[in-house]
Amino acid sequence: MNLRPATTPLQEPGPEVLSPSLGIADPGARWWCGQAVLRLRREVAWQRHLALGQDPAQAALDLLRHQEAKEAFFTEDVAARYLSGMLDTAEPKEGRFQRLAEIAALSPAERFTLALALVARIDGSVGPVCALCQNDVGRPWPTLAMAQSLWDDPMSILEAADPARPLRQLGLIDTKATGDALTVSPALARFLASDDPPQRCGLTPVPRAHAEVQDARLSVAPSGSEIVPLVGSAAADSRSFVAELSAERVCFATSADADHLPEQLLMSRLLDADLLLETPISDRAALMAFVSPVLRGAGVRLFVHVTGRDDVSALPQELVGPVLEIPHLSPDDREARLRSALGKKAAVSAKELRAIARSYRLEPLEIHRISVGRRDKKTGRAE
Repeated sequence: MNLRPATTPLQEPGPEVLSPSLGIADPGARWWCGQAVLRLRREVAWQRHLALGQDPAQAALDLLRHQEAKEAFFTEDVAARYLSGMLDTAEPKEGRFQRLAEIAALSPAERFTLALALVARIDGSVGPVCALCQNDVGRPWPTLAMAQSLWDDPMSILEAADPARPLRQLGLIDTKATGDALTVSPALARFLASDDPPQRCGLTPVPRAHAEVQDARLSVAPSGSEIVPLVGSAAADSRSFVAELSAERVCFATSADADHLPEQLLMSRLLDADLLLETPISDRAALMAFVSPVLRGAGVRLFVHVTGRDDVSALPQELVGPVLEIPHLSPDDREARLRSALGKKAAVSAKELRAIARSYRLEPLEIHRISVGRRDKKTGRAE
């Protein structure tokens, strides 16, 4: 996997990866992943200086005994001294990774922990190195305990484990105990490490029409997390409706499930955009499962398609913005869409089509299914 898009000329990979075929495009992610990889390399040099295959428990007991020797090794050993010198470079201020760090107010220790999880997700070659640094072949992944051993201030790594701090609260990393694997979702890893367009990370742009704003608040960024319920039938076209709300705000659409919605919210926040959850939600339990990530403080306006006004009362009222009704198609619009869906050779007269459009309140997605079913029939596939 190359995290540089085809339009970006490849550069020589720096210290941020082990695999020469990989390169991280985002400057902030590249610098912080470099911090992680350089420290991993330096730790490997120390482990080899001691001895390979030492009992993990004995290695832990010997940490205090070897503390001064390790500090001296980092200063006197040629390779370790070179790696330490490469750590001392200026941290860049631009890029998605740095924007995330600023928005979430991540401490240096939290940025390092996120980068350690990020580089392990991106570069599969990091796994065996993690196992060596932990003296445990059964752990080919980074952990909070390993982050403590690599970072200059081990106590500050506890911030990364705190569920009240951003890394855990926003779902940036998935870990609980110090020995658990540090993981970051593949989509979020790609988004933070590359300059790929949002479409390649699971976000679909919603084209905004120059329509009159139904609520002035929708033309500006929310001051915090906000849920905007869109009330309409399951077949209503929520994307087209949101496209007509305001031309001032960028919006993306997603059909992510509840487990992946947090990362979509974070990506939208970094892009200063609203997010539409297109999946219609018809029961309160599912509704709360989908909107609960918003409670983590992502600071995003989330449009949620619900099928009844009663479901709105199940939402946390302090986050609910304007409640909007997705309008039904007019008979004329319905007739025009049916005519387009059925095609010129449809065995339905204009009079019959008009009668259908006025007798049945078909919604856009139901008409779309008619069109898809007709195409499938032509190609010999089952409707």
